[in-house]
Amino acid sequence: MPGRPLGLMVAGIALLVAACSSGQANVQGAGPAPEDQGQQVALPSKESQCALLIAVINGGVQHVDNEADKAKAAGESELMAMKNALNRVADELERTVLADEALLRLGGFYVGSLRVQATLAEELSVALARGDKGLVDKKTEAFAQVETQESAIIGDINRECPTAILPSPDPVPSAAPPPPQPAPVQTTQ
Repeated sequence: MPGRPLGLMVAGIALLVAACSSGQANVQGAGPAPEDQGQQVALPSKESQCALLIAVINGGVQHVDNEADKAKAAGESELMAMKNALNRVADELERTVLADEALLRLGGFYVGSLRVQATLAEELSVALARGDKGLVDKKTEAFAQVETQESAIIGDINRECPTAILPSPDPVPSAAPPPPQPAPVQTTQ
C-alpha cells in the first residue's frame, strides 16, 4: 500500500515533525506531582500535547513510507517492512506522554489502528507469497476498512486539536511608508 496516506499531514508543524521523528518524543513533567512532596508539577498545555501527538503521527507516516521505499529498493518485502515500521510507530506513540484524557484516548485508538494494519500487512504478505487470491482480496478489503477507521480517528484528532493544526495566519502587513519623493529641483534665474 505504498503511497497511500497513513495519517494526518498537517501544515505548520514541520519543525516539530523533524524533532520528534527521531524517536525522542517525550513531554517533561507530564506526570502528577507525588503527594508527599507537596509540589505541583505544571502539565503541558493541551495545545502542546496536540502538537506532540500530531508530530509523532506525522513522523511515523514518514518513517513507514521511508521503510517501504527502502525495502522496495532492496528487493525486499514492502509489506513486512511496513509491518515492522507500523509497530515501531505504535511503540513510539505508546511512549508519548499525554495528560489530556481525550488525546490519550484518541492516541490509543490510533495505536490500535497501527497494530491492526501491521498484522494485516504480514497476513497480506503471506497470502501473496502463497498466491491465495481469495485471501489477498479479503486482507485488502480489511485494509480498506482499517483505513476508514483511521481516517475517522484522524478527523477526531483534528477536531480535538484545531489550533495545533491550523497554520498561523500571515501577519497583516503594516502600511509601508510611501517611497521617498525627490526634492523639487530649485532653479535660479
